[in-house]
Amino acid sequence: DNEQWETALQLFADEYARSNHIPSGYNAAILYFATGKTETALAIANELYTKRGSTDGLELYNYLKRLSASEEAANRQINSTEKSGASSSGGDLVGL
Repeated sequence: DNEQWETALQLFADEYARSNHIPSGYNAAILYFATGKTETALAIANELYTKRGSTDGLELYNYLKRLSASEEAANRQINSTEKSGASSSGGDLVGL
């Protein structure tokens, strides 16, 4: 249920804003990403490392960047009218 995700996100984000509690920030970043708020997720993960010294924050930042780049590449491929790496011989299945 999306409402539960949003409630959890708000609780973690509020706690992180209030106390700078690193695990709350980490969880907030994950939930921001999961709910499509990629830039906010990356900003919090980056802050966990740069301002709080959390190496887990840096790992999370790098992981979320890779996920975001993969998602963008997949969307470009899905929305592309070009066929990348496909045979031009009209539907032949390679290797079969």
